[in-house]
Amino acid sequence: MSNLASDNYITDFPSRMSDGRFMTDYSSNCSMNLGMQENMSSYNYRHMLIKNATQIMKNMDTLNQQKYGCNSCNQTYVPDAEYVQKCDHTGCNIEKVSEGGIGIIRS
Repeated sequence: MSNLASDNYITDFPSRMSDGRFMTDYSSNCSMNLGMQENMSSYNYRHMLIKNATQIMKNMDTLNQQKYGCNSCNQTYVPDAEYVQKCDHTGCNIEKVSEGGIGIIRS
């Protein structure tokens, strides 16, 4: 990875925005669709998208890899919980279990 700032948890992943995203494409869906539609009718275009959905997603992943240099963009990462809440007949206790975790697990 070159000069991109790293993610908090996945080091080869670009930094995330505050809502969890690391990139935003402000181009309209209409312009993207017009570029792919290539004089097809709406019906034919819809069926082309359905038939080629897997390949279209792979192409988008390849473009993201080239543009953002991300080797694990499609991997799901679930961070550990920071706290665990344990309840029994006497009440509930919250314990810190991971310094770098996020959220709370109730057991």
